[in-house]
Amino acid sequence: MKNNVIKILATFSIIIIMSTTMVEAQEKVGFWKRAWRKMIHKSDKMQEKVSGETKAKTIENAKPARLARQSPLEELSEEELRGRIRDMIIAYPEAASFIPGLKIAYDKEGAIEHIELETAGERKSLNDMDKEALLSVHKRVARERTRLQMERIQRQLNAVRAVQNIPKPPPQPPKLPTLPPQPPKIPTPPPRPPSPTRR
Repeated sequence: MKNNVIKILATFSIIIIMSTTMVEAQEKVGFWKRAWRKMIHKSDKMQEKVSGETKAKTIENAKPARLARQSPLEELSEEELRGRIRDMIIAYPEAASFIPGLKIAYDKEGAIEHIELETAGERKSLNDMDKEALLSVHKRVARERTRLQMERIQRQLNAVRAVQNIPKPPPQPPKLPTLPPQPPKIPTPPPRPPSPTRR
């Protein structure tokens, strides 16, 4: 009897000790979890702050470049205007043929050698034009280039539509099931002559 009581008391004491150690361990784990979460939260805030400052600096640094790309034609130099006119004519040489008075001379290798504009009986080279004349030529070439681009796109769309609008062949009638081959017919024997009747 005493042994049973001692065993029960020992079991209860072991259970109490284990429960207290588990509670302490859980508290320690919770403490470290909270500390870890606080540290992650602080690092996230620091990263947001740094990324916000970097983004603001990037936007500030990008503003002048964006303005430079979108500068109007009036702010370009005469040499830049000449270069743009040459580039447009190289990309769309047929645009020059639609501008009256614009003459282009090519060398043996096919490169542009000389560009002239004849107005009111006077020929003027592209290199001798002032900024106002260069702006006028640039606008005319750009207008023709845009028109040719639109015509090219329209032709491509028409080609695609023509392919899509090809009439489909009429549906074929359903095929009838083929009959199995018939066995060859056995020829019927000729009728026998009537036998002579006996008297």
